[in-house]
Amino acid sequence: MQLPNKTNALVRFLKPVFPVSLRVRMRQFHQKRIFKKAIAGFRQHYCEIEKYPAIIDNLIYGWGNMGWSSFQDYTYAIINAAKQTNGPVLECGSGLSTILMGIIAEERGFDIYTLEHHELWAGHVKSHLAKLGIRKVNLCCSPLKEYKGFQWYNIASFSMPANFSLVICDGPPHDTKGGRYGLFPVMNKSFSDKTIILLDDYIREEEQSIVSKWEQEFDLDVTRCGDNDIYARIIVNK
Repeated sequence: MQLPNKTNALVRFLKPVFPVSLRVRMRQFHQKRIFKKAIAGFRQHYCEIEKYPAIIDNLIYGWGNMGWSSFQDYTYAIINAAKQTNGPVLECGSGLSTILMGIIAEERGFDIYTLEHHELWAGHVKSHLAKLGIRKVNLCCSPLKEYKGFQWYNIASFSMPANFSLVICDGPPHDTKGGRYGLFPVMNKSFSDKTIILLDDYIREEEQSIVSKWEQEFDLDVTRCGDNDIYARIIVNK
């Protein structure tokens, strides 16, 4: 990802002058400033966010996920889907997308249920939601549970809607037993007819294999999407 010009200049200036520990703190301070401004820009322009690509770049830089692709096809797909859905929304794995969808949900009035198994990371995301006054996200933190042949989030203690209209699936991590296969066996009863599922990392063979298994077991329409950041758009038929 290309950093803003001012950020590049700052990095070049800091390297030879300050020790690593101080550079890290200064970078974190800079990221917080950039993130705050980018969030304000997103609130104002999310309806036409494609016209403001710098906002997404700055959100990613400010959030700290510098490993993300420079071509944010999946991020834009999530934003556009959230702009159109009436909810509720299921999200598997929390992160920047939780914040962005939460902002849209506050304005549009739908609820988001986010599954996260990593307690410390869940706390990090929750703190941002609280600071930004986002109340429409229900962050459900629970360890992964062993099912027959796979692992998935343990949702037994959470009250979930029975009519999710949109699912954002970017978790659990790919090295989890069964990967993301558990989405359908565990959550299928909570999907409505024509529920839309956006599955990240569809460029990987693991995700393609999982989707093939789902197609054998459920009635789905699957489309490969994205030019550089490949994801699957899946429509559930019931």
